[in-house]
Amino acid sequence: AAVIFPILLLLIDYYKERKEPVLTLIIEKIPFFILSLIFGIITIKIQSASAVSLDRFTFLEKIIFACYGFVMYIVKLFVPMNLSTLHPFPESGTLPGIYYLMPVITLGILGLAYFQRKNKGLLFGLGFYLVSIILVLQILSVGNAIIAERYTYLAYIGLLFAIGIYLQPFLRHKKNMVYGGIAVVSVLFMFITFQRIKVWDNSEVLWTDVIEKYPESYRAYMSRATYFYDNSEMENALNDLEQSLVINPDFENSLILRATIYNTQKKYNAALSDLDRLINVGTNDPKAYIHRGLAYAGLNQPEQSIQDYNKAIEMNANDPLVYLNRGTVYFNSFKQYQNALEDFDKAIEIDPSYGVAYRNRANCYLMLGDKQKGLENVNKAQQLGEQFTRDYLNYFN
Repeated sequence: AAVIFPILLLLIDYYKERKEPVLTLIIEKIPFFILSLIFGIITIKIQSASAVSLDRFTFLEKIIFACYGFVMYIVKLFVPMNLSTLHPFPESGTLPGIYYLMPVITLGILGLAYFQRKNKGLLFGLGFYLVSIILVLQILSVGNAIIAERYTYLAYIGLLFAIGIYLQPFLRHKKNMVYGGIAVVSVLFMFITFQRIKVWDNSEVLWTDVIEKYPESYRAYMSRATYFYDNSEMENALNDLEQSLVINPDFENSLILRATIYNTQKKYNAALSDLDRLINVGTNDPKAYIHRGLAYAGLNQPEQSIQDYNKAIEMNANDPLVYLNRGTVYFNSFKQYQNALEDFDKAIEIDPSYGVAYRNRANCYLMLGDKQKGLENVNKAQQLGEQFTRDYLNYFN
């Protein structure tokens, strides 16, 4: 939202009727334009590859989505109902009829602004709204939501300014009615806000609210499943993941999370089935190979496990987990203690606070006959929260 700040400054210049030449007004804002460009590039780069897409929808659909957002944000200013932390896109090619009405309404609003162009306050307010909102109207598909209420915090300043301009003449003759109306609306919105806050109590409540409003949102089921997983409610997590995958059988996040749960439950064949499916559709997520490597290791197929860990390292060489897992296979299955040691070294190089890597490296030094280095790693692992039995510590004496 801040990227458009220098354009808003030019709008304010227009409203304040500054007399300087346009070029002068632009030049004085060059530092802001430079910052906007930098942070615009950063914003695009920090989005995941799947979050920014130029070909996700057709050009016509993008125009319809932009009009939908333009209108619905205005509607929600006056009627803040059906609020949701996620408003998912409709499926491409199956847009509900209401979407095709939105371009007509948008043209109507813009036409009204044109006929009221002599009212500088109204024109400025609507322009402020449009400029503030235009980059999040999904002309460039970013994220997984067609609209998001948080995008309006800055933009609503413009609409509220326009409303204030419209109400100003009434204050001369109907001041009590205007103030009374504002008071009633304010109290009503306070109540709605108080009720809405309850939805944010925890992630289970939050994503349940989304599911109630969008029962076909496979992302909402996956997100609630993540909450259940983090709270060790594995059966509830699996139920939500099953529903998510019924709606979208190839949804990557749900497949990976379900495979993770299956691995922790030692249901390695079930995990392997999900991960094979995910890899076969061409995932770019190295976690798929990491978790499949775990499944192969659990099924006592270390060669396949090493192959998957190697593939994961090709895709992302900076994940300490993959080195920890590969080193564990070298240690347990192949007794290749030097190879295991090199992997644990790499894991610690990437994450010096990785306690379990120090534990495993201590085991390597013990098997390689260097008890002194092994004990040093035991001490470091203990500092990082790892627990050891007295019998284990005796090996290093």
